Amino acid sequence: MSGSRQIYARSAQHLSLWRGRPAKSQSFFPCIPRSIRTLQNTVFRDYATSTQTARPHHPNPGNFANRPKEELREIGRKGGQKGGRATGVGGFHDMDPEKQREIASKGGRASRRSSGEGKAAGEGGRKRGRLSKGPSSLEDYEDIIVLSTRLNSRVVLYGKPLPGGRIPMGFWHAVPSPRLLKGDDISSVVGPHPREPAANDMSYGREKSFGNSIAMSSWLTFATALSSALIRLGSYIFLRWIPGYPFPPIILTFSGIYLSSTYLLLGPASEEPAGEAKITTLDKSRAKTRKNESTETGFLHALLTGVPSKTKVFATTLNILINLVLTAFTLDFLYRGRLLYPTDDLAFSRIGYVSPTTANLLVREPHADNFPVTIKYQEATQSDTNCWVEEGKIYQLNAVKDFTFPVTITNLKPSTKYRYTLSNNETGTFVTAPQSGTQSANRLSFLTSSCIKANFPYNAFSHPLRIPGIEQISRAIKKLPSLNRPSFMLFLGDFIYIDVPLRYGSSLEEYRAEYRRVYSSPSWYEPADERPIDLPWIHTLDDHEISNDWDKGNLTHPYPEAADPFHLYHVSVNPPIPPLSYATPENTTYFSFIQGPASIFMLDTRTYRTAPNLPNSTILGNAQLNSLLAFVSRPEPAAVKWKIIASSVPFTKNWRIGTEDTWGGFLNERQVILEALWRAERELGVRIVLLSGDRHEFGATRFPDPSYQLTSNELASDATEAYGIHEFCVGPLNMFYLPIRSYYQTDSEDIMIKYIPHGNVKFGQIDIDLYDGTGGASDVLPDNLEGPHSVLTYSLHIGDKVVWKYQLSIPLLPDAIGTGTKARLPPGRVVYDEGWGLQRQVAFVAKKAKIFWDDLKERIAPFLNWERKQMRVD
Repeated sequence: MSGSRQIYARSAQHLSLWRGRPAKSQSFFPCIPRSIRTLQNTVFRDYATSTQTARPHHPNPGNFANRPKEELREIGRKGGQKGGRATGVGGFHDMDPEKQREIASKGGRASRRSSGEGKAAGEGGRKRGRLSKGPSSLEDYEDIIVLSTRLNSRVVLYGKPLPGGRIPMGFWHAVPSPRLLKGDDISSVVGPHPREPAANDMSYGREKSFGNSIAMSSWLTFATALSSALIRLGSYIFLRWIPGYPFPPIILTFSGIYLSSTYLLLGPASEEPAGEAKITTLDKSRAKTRKNESTETGFLHALLTGVPSKTKVFATTLNILINLVLTAFTLDFLYRGRLLYPTDDLAFSRIGYVSPTTANLLVREPHADNFPVTIKYQEATQSDTNCWVEEGKIYQLNAVKDFTFPVTITNLKPSTKYRYTLSNNETGTFVTAPQSGTQSANRLSFLTSSCIKANFPYNAFSHPLRIPGIEQISRAIKKLPSLNRPSFMLFLGDFIYIDVPLRYGSSLEEYRAEYRRVYSSPSWYEPADERPIDLPWIHTLDDHEISNDWDKGNLTHPYPEAADPFHLYHVSVNPPIPPLSYATPENTTYFSFIQGPASIFMLDTRTYRTAPNLPNSTILGNAQLNSLLAFVSRPEPAAVKWKIIASSVPFTKNWRIGTEDTWGGFLNERQVILEALWRAERELGVRIVLLSGDRHEFGATRFPDPSYQLTSNELASDATEAYGIHEFCVGPLNMFYLPIRSYYQTDSEDIMIKYIPHGNVKFGQIDIDLYDGTGGASDVLPDNLEGPHSVLTYSLHIGDKVVWKYQLSIPLLPDAIGTGTKARLPPGRVVYDEGWGLQRQVAFVAKKAKIFWDDLKERIAPFLNWERKQMRVD
């Protein structure tokens, strides 16, 4: 008899597919599940035809050799009877009478053969009287494909025989549910073979359709598992790590795929084909035992893969809920703030630049009923309502300037705290800067950071516009002594993220709305006794206020739309821009100002930049470069000992990811500036410090002056004598951070001082104080200075905690510096390190691991005989 042999079976397994060749060793397909591997060395049902020649049978595991012949004949007789009865299964009743008699007679002949061949009876003959002939195990096949599927609870095994024709070209075997246990004989569970299908047999078409259904089920299961994994992984990365724009489409798309494939897998099963073989079953007690053993593993497997199962209702329900909740979280992060908290009616006021006698105030009022808006102020120590001074009135605002208006409060006293009030119930406080030449002008404290994204990392129970980093600033300020309370915040770009997590548009209104959303955050007003909105913020521009890695100039769309709200909400209350010979004030977005002992220049590294890594590439543009060089070479008043240059991107080229977006992509222009900085330190007797942002990491770098001719030890990254121009780059104030190290020193030009990538909230605090050599009342007490010095201390905050401090100083006596090529400023030094460095982290982890290992050995030693405790007898 030739052609395909087909029998169906039930299985409790999910869809799997393996294809390969069995090795010569006893191990058969190590990739196949244990339930399928147990088929190895088991005896198959004899479906040999009369055209096949007899062959020696594989020895059965049953001990038939020692049994009497009479017992073997009885077993064979019973097997023949059962074999004859079993012919009623698998479409037997659909056969014509002659075919039925033929199959029944074959059962009888098989019984008679078994009585004379005890060894061939096998485990199947011992259990149910079934006999075996032909291929004795899976090792008899060169090519095996095993399909295990839940579709209609069936398993299908395909096989291809060795040369010799001992069995027809294809066959299907049926394995009843539950899956085989180790040691089970296949012949004990397979049913009799159905009739040979004809080409025009309808049952054959149904059987072929069933095979196609299995293939479809395999793809559905694969799609379900893959989509579930991508939903979970993508949601974690998007909501807790990097809120990048590629993730929302991925999460939402695979959510649709997951729900669709889950519905198809859990939908009503198709009807079983007519004439299908009845299924024999294993012993019920064995099935129950197997079910109990696999319950825990099956639940965990279903929960991890996300594949639904009709038999695991709780795991399936939990899987669906998990993936639906993660999808809902994604949609919530994307749209809750935009839809439920509109910003068109936002009314607020904030303080910008504050000088010794003036304060810039930004007012936004969209409600016509509140006009005119009256601005009043008074000293904070005054409580008499008659002491309010009216600064002026705003009679009307319109949408042309997004209902904003900058107000400059004048005639103020230096170093004085004021409160202001508006007739629309907006209030606030501010402190004026000290007057140059006074004792208080020797001291200055301010903050610096960059990069804000509300409600990140995502918190489903938080206000969608909440910015935890701003609240952390207030908590940190409350811990500071009064002398170190910051005067302002230098914010170095990425105040908004127009393209994160999605770009919802590039219109003028979209850019304006993003600024309003940030200023609508409740975090600006918490806590009430130290409101962040009362701290003066001075801003510069970076890429995410325009578009990621922007380098297309100030005329290309969408720069004009992006620049409009930046001017309205930030530039309008920044320090005033003095007339310059290189550019007109209305076209200028960079500026400088003096406050206390420091002269500060705020760069704009986006508006005028060109493409990087070209011979004529510029990051500043010609006018701004000339303005900066003039600022660097300009002699300052005697009380000014520090020049601080703030850039939205790092000067160092040590960041190896996105280097071309930093000054590392404009090395020619950078070299011109560094040479001017080194020269100014030598000739002017001032110290220059670089501040930068953009990177969501902290990095401290120094740029040694080549004229110092430093030794290799002084150029080392861990050198105690840290000479050179210093840069401190910090971020984000509230955004993701990269746990992957991206900052590396590769030469002696950019020398690493400190690198810390961790922390979603990071900001720097700069304190400049006077040390007169006697200790005095100053809280700055360096132990390595002789004579009066001005000392700058940089403190890194992660959250509201200081984790690292670094000090730079400059002598107040010119002779202590030297002149010309012999001029040398004191080196910088680390004064506090909580241990966030890589070496200390490794040492900390190693210490904890050793403690854990010692404790583990002590606990399990009695069980493994690693130690023997001896009793001591006194």
